[in-house]
Parts: sequence; structure tokens; C-alpha cells
Amino acid sequence: MTGNQDRFQQSLLQGHTAAWDQAWDRAAKSYQQALEEFPDHPKALTSLGLALLELKRYPEALAAYQHAADVLPGDPVPLDKIGQIYEQLWQNDACVQATLQAADFYLKKNDLDKAIQMWQRVTRVAPGQLLAHTRLAVTFERMGRKTEAVEEYLAVASLVQHSGDPAKAKQAVTYALQLEPENTAARQAQVRLQNGELLPQLGKGASDTPPGKRISAEPGSALDEAQAEMGGLDPVEEARQKALLVLANLILENSEEVVAGMPHRRDISAIMQGSHPASTDQADQARAFTYLSQAIAAQSQNQGDSAEMDLRRAVEAGFSHPAVYYDLGLLGVERGRRETALRDLQEAAKHPDYAMASHLLMGQTLQRMGRKMDAAVEYLEALRIADVQIVPSDRADELRQLYDPLIDALRMQPDEKSLSAVLENIPAQLLQPNWKETLQAARREMPEEPAGSPPFPLAEMVLQVRTNQVVASLATIRRLAAENLYRSAMEEAYYAVQTAPTYLPLHVQMGELLLQQGFVQEAVDKLTLVAHSYSLRGQPTQANSFLRRLIQLAPGDMDLRRKLIEYLESGGQTEDAIHAYQELAALYYSQADLDQALTTYRQALHLATQSSARTAASVEILARMADIGMQRLEWRDALQSYEQIRTLQPENEKARLNLVDLNLRLGQEKAALGELDSFMNYLVNQGKTQEALRFMKNAAEEHPGQIEIQKRLDKINATFVL
Repeated sequence: MTGNQDRFQQSLLQGHTAAWDQAWDRAAKSYQQALEEFPDHPKALTSLGLALLELKRYPEALAAYQHAADVLPGDPVPLDKIGQIYEQLWQNDACVQATLQAADFYLKKNDLDKAIQMWQRVTRVAPGQLLAHTRLAVTFERMGRKTEAVEEYLAVASLVQHSGDPAKAKQAVTYALQLEPENTAARQAQVRLQNGELLPQLGKGASDTPPGKRISAEPGSALDEAQAEMGGLDPVEEARQKALLVLANLILENSEEVVAGMPHRRDISAIMQGSHPASTDQADQARAFTYLSQAIAAQSQNQGDSAEMDLRRAVEAGFSHPAVYYDLGLLGVERGRRETALRDLQEAAKHPDYAMASHLLMGQTLQRMGRKMDAAVEYLEALRIADVQIVPSDRADELRQLYDPLIDALRMQPDEKSLSAVLENIPAQLLQPNWKETLQAARREMPEEPAGSPPFPLAEMVLQVRTNQVVASLATIRRLAAENLYRSAMEEAYYAVQTAPTYLPLHVQMGELLLQQGFVQEAVDKLTLVAHSYSLRGQPTQANSFLRRLIQLAPGDMDLRRKLIEYLESGGQTEDAIHAYQELAALYYSQADLDQALTTYRQALHLATQSSARTAASVEILARMADIGMQRLEWRDALQSYEQIRTLQPENEKARLNLVDLNLRLGQEKAALGELDSFMNYLVNQGKTQEALRFMKNAAEEHPGQIEIQKRLDKINATFVL
């Protein structure tokens, strides 16, 4: 029986609102009301499960997620939650079964991090689960996380030895030593086996932990943070691990060895955000993938020269990604290839994940080349990135900009003492695992900041240079503006700019003053320069923020919109760029410039093919393109767009109906009837006979003179309406 759609939507919305307010009891009641209308609705089921889980009503939450798992076969989330609930209920066997299923589904969806979390949950509640330990060992090895791989291989060795297979235990320990020959635990395990001793037995599992005291090992938990602190890495090594993880993920996503028979979902160029492959030729992509695989394998065996060569070949074949450039730069530094390392690190520094480490490595390299000033600038850039990470986010932007006058002052008036301080102190502060704690301690020693002023940069402690004048000027400008003394505020701003011309917050403040006085176009011009400066400094997020604000001030400015799209694409913000393309195309459309609208939609479609939300975005864009084709009577173009929609969304009834209509307009009656029959068969095979009947009625009403369509309507009426 079909439920009431209005009541369902209202109850679902009330549930979401209550969940947002964390009123979980009220949310659960609303979701239950929604399910009374549509008992199998997946979103309502998972939402109810979450609300009940938050209320710790575990048996009811379990029932909701089990129902969701039945209606969402292949979806890992319900099974993940089921495993989580069983863990809380101390039903370890059921937890293992559900969690292993969830891990397999996450792996098929290319979500390697979640798959690892699932296997780690299994080993937490059932330490003797050999399959989970084995999969973790193999996965960590392929990701280059050798120490973790060794730990898992030693766990495998213990399990197989205690199960009566010492030969396999020896094999696992030997393999662990090949990964890390100096690993103390692996060496001790080897000695035990040689002496005929038993390896340490793994724990008994979560049942040993008192109820209510179970420790979570999920990312972000206290245990996770403690482990990270104990095994911390300096920024250079941390970025290396991050790069290897990214590259390993790309290999695993494209490797049929991970999940037997799993098809390739995307080619290399499509799975790398922010990549710009030199060629999209399939042969080049295959070569790039082969080289990348060889490079990762070589690095895991400490064959740096071979890894560097294969990474370079992957880039030449079209594989372009910040992780590759960082890995290449680090390998180049380690092997003394300084010039090529600098070029690679400059590319890697454009990505926030590798920026700090890249600047540090460039500083080290330039210092060894005797280029002290350039090295000092790179170290200051690294300190800038580190400094903004330890202050509140709402103060980070102004702090970031305060480094510009410091760097400019060092360039214009080189001072041997200042240079030496930078070259000695910054690497000492940052090239250590606890660099954040070091900087936080240093910041506590900074002088108290004036009210309303940005935080002092830590670089002042290194350079012994003060920016009090800039800070004081900015505070004065804001005070004058608050008193509506705009002319005096602007004069103060002009005076301050003369002493700190590159300090962007001053220019932003001037733009704000122009806006407050009603000089909109002048403000737009000023803030456009600010956005451009942000972009040139490799800060696309700030540039994008200003451009979005400028678009609100001047919504009809096409150049601003184009510039925003350019920044979004260069920053790898693909989905935001697609949305910006669509807004620009809609603006062209509203101005009746259909040629430009169509061109812009095509650009958006090209980008959408690389997006994670490929289908939804592409269908929306293609529908707009088809609409333009219909308006211009370019029926074949419209037909082509609807055919693409049909491929992406075979269930799209509107597209199917339009395909029938367009084929008839073009005199292609056979193709029209074939489209009609194809969709009818699709709906019937899906068990959607009512939808099939409705579709045929609509087709007959729109084309009353088509005898063949009427015949098909009569046939389906006779078959299903009795």
C-alpha cells in the first residue's frame, strides 16, 4: 500500500530538525512516523537507527539498521553500524561477521580508510581473527606503512604458531624482517622461533574490558591521538607517509588484486583531484599506472633510484598529482639532485598537505647550495604555515598576512644576523615530531596583543623585527571606521600601506571603507586586486572567498565569475567549480545569450566527468543543454543530450519521453518506437508496472496520431489492468 507522501516528508523533516538540535527522542518518534507511511524507505531507516543509537536503545537501533541493510544490499553503512552496536552489546561473533561484510563493501567502493577501520574493529573485539590481521598486513604493506604492516605480520605469526603451524609462523616473521630489518619486535620474534619458544599470544579481546570502559580505536579517539603522539613524525616524514598513502590508494583503487573481479571504476586522470594529465590516451594511462606501481614497490624495498625513475616516467606518461611531486622532490633531495628536487617541491608546495614540508625541504636544499636568502624565505614560508595552525581559525588569515612585510623587509635589507637566526632556529623548531608543542610554548612567551589586533607572528621572535606600527595602524583604522570617520580612516590606511605595501588586511580594510561610503565599483576593483594577490601567493581558499563576495556585489560581472572558476579548478575544488559554471551558464541564459550558455554548460559537463558526484551533476547539465537545443530547434543536439542522460540514468522518465518525441519530430519512427519499447521493458523488469502504464499513457496523449503507440497502450492495459 502506498503511503501518504506529504505526511512522510513532513515527519522526515521534523526528524531531521530534531536531530540537528540533538533532541534524539523527538527525532526517533518523527522517523518512526515517517516509516509508518513508507516502511522500507532507506533514509528514514538509517536516520531512525542513528537516533536510537544516540539514545543507547541498542536493540531497537539494531533492528532499524538490519532493516536498512535488507533494503540497501551492498551499502556498507548499515553493516558498519550493526557491527558497532554488536560491539556495544558484547556479541563479538556477530560484530565480526557484520564488520567484515562492511569492510568488503567499503573496499568495493574504494574507501580504503574505512575498510581499515573495519578490520581494526575486528582485531579489537576478536584479536584471534586471522583474516582481519592478514588483510591489514597486506594493505599496510602496499601503502608503505611498514611498521604497522610488521605489527600485523607478527600478529599473524603468533596466531598460526599457536594454532600448530610453526613453518607459517617462521615465514610471516621472515617477511616482516624483509620489510623492516631493524625492527626490534620482529628480531625478538625470530630469536624466539629459533629457540623453539612460543611467540607472545594475542589478547583475549574486548570481553576482557569491563562494560562501559571499552576504548575506541576509531580515528580521532583519545587512543588514536595518544598513539599518534607516541609515534609522531616530523613534518617532512609525515608528508612522505601522506604522499605514499595517497599513491597507494590510487594503486589499490585501480588494482583488481585487491577485490577479485572488481572492475576499474575510473581511469587515472579522473581519480586524481587537481591533476592535469598531459594526455588522456588510454595507453599513456596504462603506462602511467604501471610506472606508479613499480615506483611504490621500489620504495617499499628502499630502492630510491629506481622509485624516482619510475615516478618520473609516470609523470611523463600523464600522471600529475601533488603526492607524486612531493615524493619526487624528497627522493631528489636525498640523492643530491637539487635542481630537479626544487622544481618538484615547488609543484608540491601548491597543495596544503605538502606545503609546509616542501618549503622546509626547499630551505634545506637552498641552504646547502649557499643561497642563504632564498633558503631563509622558504623557512619563513614554512613557519607561516605552521604558525597559522596553532591560532584560532578566525585569526589565521590576518596572521598569515603579517608574514609578508617581514619577508619583504628581510629581502630589502639583508642582515647577516637575521639570516643566521632564520637558518638556524626555524629548522630546529619545525623539524621535530612535537613541533606544534614547541611553537605553542613559544607563542605563550609572546607579548600581550592589543585589543582588536591580529596575533603577532612567531617570526618576530626569530628576526627580532617588530610590526607594531602595522598592528597599531590597523587598530586605529577600525576605531575610526566604527566612529564613521571614514576619511580619517582612509588617510590612516594610505599611511600604513606605505610602510607595509604587501600586508593584504590593510587593502581589505580599504575596500571595506569604500563599501561603507557607497563606492561599490571602487571597492570591487580594490578587492579584486586582493583576490588576485591571494591567488599569486598560493592561497586559493582566500582568493575564492573574496571572489564570492565580489560576485554578490557585482552579480553580472562575467569576468569575476570566470576568475572564480579558474581558481576553483586550480585548487582542485571540482564540485564547487561545476556549480560556478552552472551559475555562469544560467546568467548567460537569462540574458538570452544561448551560445555562451551552451559553451559554458559544455565546460561544466567536461569537468563533471571527473567529479565524485558525476551522475547527478552531468544529468542536470545535460538537461539544460537539451533545453537549449529544443528552444533553438536543434533537435539532433537535444536528442544527443537526452541519449547521454539515458545512459547515466536509465530510469529517467522525462528523458525517455523526450527521446520518443524528438525521434518522431526527426521522422525516425522506428527509433522512437524502439525507445518506447526499451523503456517499457526496463520498467516491467523492475516490477514497476504502474509507472510503465503511466509512461505509455503520457506518450499516447502527446502523440494522439501515432497508431503504434496506441496499440502498445492497449496491449499494456490488457496485460496489467484487469
